[in-house]
Amino acid sequence: MNAPKRCRVLIVDNNSDLALTLIELLKFEADLEPVGWTASAAGALKRAAELTADVLVLDLSLPDGSGLAVIDQAAA
Repeated sequence: MNAPKRCRVLIVDNNSDLALTLIELLKFEADLEPVGWTASAAGALKRAAELTADVLVLDLSLPDGSGLAVIDQAAA
């Protein structure tokens, strides 16, 4: 029997303590797989594609741009 597909989650936040804490918490969820994190808007789309993330947990206020812009670009 095949195991259910886990949802691959990428954390995008410039606060490394928060990002690493979220990753550790997600490890306890059987259906979620934290695949990494990045601290910038520029890195968010690149890392999401590289890591084939299903979901972004995204800080809306990043030092190099708006998280809302990342959402727009990811949806395109």
